[in-house]
Amino acid sequence: MSTHPITIKQYLYVILSVLIGIALYVARHYSYLLFHSIVEEFSILVAFGVFLVGWHSTKYTDNRAFLFLGISFLFIGWIDFFHTLAYPGMGVFPGSDTNLAAQLWIVARYLESITFLIAPFAVRTNINKAHVVVAYSIVSGLLLATIFVWQVFPVCFIDGVGLTLFKIASEYIISAILVLSGLLFLRRRTEFDSSTMRLLILAIIFTILSELAFTLYADAYGIANAAGHYLKVIAFYFIYQALVQASLIRPYDTLFRNLKQSREMEASRATQLEALNRELESFSYSVSHDLRAPLRSLDGFSLALEKNYADKIDDNGRHYLDRIRAGSQRMTALINTLLQLSRLSRTVLQRSLVNLTSMTHEILSTLQQGSPERDVEIVIEEEMTVNADEYLLNVVMTNLLENAWKFTKSHSKTRIEVGKVSQEDHEAVFVRDDGVGLDMKYANRLFAPFQRLHSLEEFEGLGIGLATVQRIISRHGGRVWVESAPEQGATFYFTLGPNATSINQ
Repeated sequence: MSTHPITIKQYLYVILSVLIGIALYVARHYSYLLFHSIVEEFSILVAFGVFLVGWHSTKYTDNRAFLFLGISFLFIGWIDFFHTLAYPGMGVFPGSDTNLAAQLWIVARYLESITFLIAPFAVRTNINKAHVVVAYSIVSGLLLATIFVWQVFPVCFIDGVGLTLFKIASEYIISAILVLSGLLFLRRRTEFDSSTMRLLILAIIFTILSELAFTLYADAYGIANAAGHYLKVIAFYFIYQALVQASLIRPYDTLFRNLKQSREMEASRATQLEALNRELESFSYSVSHDLRAPLRSLDGFSLALEKNYADKIDDNGRHYLDRIRAGSQRMTALINTLLQLSRLSRTVLQRSLVNLTSMTHEILSTLQQGSPERDVEIVIEEEMTVNADEYLLNVVMTNLLENAWKFTKSHSKTRIEVGKVSQEDHEAVFVRDDGVGLDMKYANRLFAPFQRLHSLEEFEGLGIGLATVQRIISRHGGRVWVESAPEQGATFYFTLGPNATSINQ
């Protein structure tokens, strides 16, 4: 079984702890007042240190529990400071006795326990620093006023009798609040670094033990009182480790913990998305196969009826059969196009330098061969090169140029132009025609699947081409838009992301 060797740093901690323990033991036997002052000053310094770390923790983490604890410990430290000055023998407050010190102790511990209780709820809360400072100033001021001004705070210690019922009950109530706060922290443990959470829980446990020890003493200089202070030193040491060391000595554990969690969530979502894509691809293939088979049958049997029973079918019958065949063929084309669009969304992007000028010439040459009678002036900017996926870019240009060719067919003489223009810090490619154009109030519908602005009788098509263009351009990290007006043609622009700047050869 593997063991973890003790580091030099851990040895030093052990030695330092032993030396502190010996020093406190000697101080207690030499002068209990000195012992008490050392313990309290240590806790006060830690409280102020926790405040400084918590106050500046917003620079390193969005966990606002540290901010809340930090602000609260500023006021807890000050009340502990008054408790130290009020301790019997200090002679700072006129007529001070054990009761005044006990009252201040109870006030500080109530404030500390309630702070620990609230802190787990502040983890993801947008805390206003000023509001928290004002709230603690008011609460602390009122509590101190009940002791020093109005003198209505319940008595906690009676000379010759010992602790009052209120003092003992308060220690148990404080302990119960701390137990509940520990459970709340454990419920939110995923919001904290594991070592920080462990140290916070240890701090709460030793604070509870300290409180229980303070239910037993009958003398402010007795052994039970000393045990309570020893336990308080340990508790505040763990608070120091949890908040000061975790946020300053090891800041990256706190700073990047949420980032690590986000990456883990992203990895999990990516795995789920990959599985979903596989299921979707399988489903698409199954559905397309199941849909295309009956459509092929419908088209085939309609053709057979038209050929084999031509002498028995009148003109209306042939017209109906033609419409059935046209509908089934259109549905088959729609299914094929949707499958292609789905595949384009999953295709791995492979960028390379593409000669856009040459690609445009090839596409338009094919269109001209299909309609040699058309009188179309073609203007293509020379030496256009872009960094893009060649296959996907060809799909984009084919769709845009086919649209330009289609929507100019009603004009006897027309013009199609392809070029590039500057757009802020990059360039955009454009495809311009002088065809029928469109009303810009309908422009937002163009890039959605199956959205058409013209009837099938006017212009053929499935209404999927521009949706395909938009999908491909988005995958490149670019955008596509249109400028047009009715009977004044249309110009489609697109960019291909920051890594696809158009250049001249």
